[in-house]
Amino acid sequence: MDIATSDNTLTRIEQLLEAFAQAEFSTSSHETTFMEALGVSSKEVPVSSLLAFLLDPNESHGLGTLWIDALVAAYASRLDREVIVDAVENVETEESTGNRKRIDIVIETGNRIIAIENKIYAGLNNPLGDYKKYIEKETTERGKEESPILIVLSLFPLTPDDKDFANITYEQLFAEVRKRLGDHFSADKAHWTIYIDGFMKSISNLENTMAFNPEYDELLSKHYEAAFDFILWRKTYIKETKAELCRIIDAIDFVDEGLLAEGDYKVFAWNSSYYYCCYCIDINLPLDHIIAIENNKSVLTVETWRTKRDGWVITLFVRSGGDSAASLIGKLLDKAGIKWQIAKYYGKEERRYLEVEHLDYEADDSAVRDAIRRAVSYAKKVITVGCE
Repeated sequence: MDIATSDNTLTRIEQLLEAFAQAEFSTSSHETTFMEALGVSSKEVPVSSLLAFLLDPNESHGLGTLWIDALVAAYASRLDREVIVDAVENVETEESTGNRKRIDIVIETGNRIIAIENKIYAGLNNPLGDYKKYIEKETTERGKEESPILIVLSLFPLTPDDKDFANITYEQLFAEVRKRLGDHFSADKAHWTIYIDGFMKSISNLENTMAFNPEYDELLSKHYEAAFDFILWRKTYIKETKAELCRIIDAIDFVDEGLLAEGDYKVFAWNSSYYYCCYCIDINLPLDHIIAIENNKSVLTVETWRTKRDGWVITLFVRSGGDSAASLIGKLLDKAGIKWQIAKYYGKEERRYLEVEHLDYEADDSAVRDAIRRAVSYAKKVITVGCE
């Protein structure tokens, strides 16, 4: 059965989406934390920055080795063996691996290096093997005696594709922190005890919002055929979209056309779990990986999924730096005379994505390729203006 065209299937899926849109599910209420008030509790970059601060005993929080001890204890528990870590010498965030990839947190101690890939809602699509090679190289070059510690820290349990990475959940880390918190209390730094309590509650609240809800189960049981149809439909859609996007991109020779120099870019494709029915191709550009071109075709909203008319959205994507970097890139686009707007996905503003092209889904291949070529040219202009 062709699930993309069957009227019965389309009707069932539409009924499922409408049921979810109209349903009122009970949620557990809690007092808003300071991170929730700031809107950053689920943002990996600020969470990683706070973690890096807490993991460094030399910082001004006055908690000493509380967090690094807790992390090592959680890691040792996963391996079921003793792990010795010397004093922390340095902590870095977003450390470049030299191949346009970044590790969220890198901790250098006297005897070994600790690398942490931080995951909250995002899927684990990172090149862990490349991260390991980089950390192993740094371990040798920095003269560390012990092998590195490689960690994927996540909201929910994950299975890293590299067996040398150990998965530690926030729940496991926080359990070790709470065991030691009393031993590290300082009256003149009591405010930091309050801050970290708020931080841990913020992350725990994220876990609770994803907990099993019997009302969800009842709704899915009622619409189980539609839910199954939707899963099949999405799988087919993603497969077809991937083939279409790759065919369009493969027909552009960025080097021969003089758009980019050899080795200055890398194309990779991925499926966005966050936007569920979105397939993306990134063209990563120079300038320390700050700018990328995001080529999206996303389709699913309750109102528009059936017509598939969201079209092609081509954006400049600020990989690091968040809203502040997006603001800077926006100013550079203005200076370069390029029109842009903050991109929206399913009605939600994504401030790191600055949209410069939006084509109808029916646009032919040549029009989409021309738009991608323009986007590359725009990015080069932004890089040039930013270096002036």
